[in-house]
Amino acid sequence: MQVKLQRKIRQGAIRPESTIDLHGYRQNEAIAMLEEFIADALQRRYRMILIVHGQGYRSPGEAVLKPLVQNWLEQQAEVLAWCPAQIRDGAAGASYVYLRV
Repeated sequence: MQVKLQRKIRQGAIRPESTIDLHGYRQNEAIAMLEEFIADALQRRYRMILIVHGQGYRSPGEAVLKPLVQNWLEQQAEVLAWCPAQIRDGAAGASYVYLRV
């Protein structure tokens, strides 16, 4: 991926075409929702999406969804890049995801 494109993604210069909010979902539900969301985004040929997973402040102990989502994204061939969102889109509680279409 080009450095210029990576910079635009981190800066939030490329606006998400679709968003999913996973707050309140259990781990298995969140992954199922995420799989469906990504499949739909790919079908619609979206490049940039936003996943809101939260920062884990309400979780007893450590965050649950944030590391789960990040680990899942790393394993997906359709995901070219992802990074924390800008403040306006949820900061560390959300991730920009750039897809291969």
